[in-house]
Amino acid sequence: MGAVGFKAGYPEVDLSKVFTPTVIVKSDVVNKSCFPSVLLTYLTTGVGGFVADPRLVDPWPKLFKENSPGNNLIDVPLLFVHGDFDETVSPAVSKSIYDSECLLGAQAQRKTYETSSATHSGVFPLAKDDVLNFVSDRFEGKKFESSC
Repeated sequence: MGAVGFKAGYPEVDLSKVFTPTVIVKSDVVNKSCFPSVLLTYLTTGVGGFVADPRLVDPWPKLFKENSPGNNLIDVPLLFVHGDFDETVSPAVSKSIYDSECLLGAQAQRKTYETSSATHSGVFPLAKDDVLNFVSDRFEGKKFESSC
């Protein structure tokens, strides 16, 4: 899915340098379907997908760096929410990105949720009110208080 996004943003990228022809042919599903259909499409492909490691093939390393959070200032208010029991993405990852954005001069807040239900997907209901208030405040033009 990410490769399709990169291709849309960087039309000059040659996907065939890193992906199999089968993966490329099926990539249109990303633009036409929701995540479960995309996942099912690629799970049933039966191919590894890669012909080379994109971290080692130009221009991918440069694109990864340019598009990775924490490497470039995001100049709109940011809200990071993370569950302390996230086993998919370590809370240290969001803390690192938050810290990097703060060092770059971003306006950001980071909220963590410390309950056993604060898993990767379980954090959503816990953070719902914080996220809705954050978005509402932006639309209402309220001053953002950064915690950086």
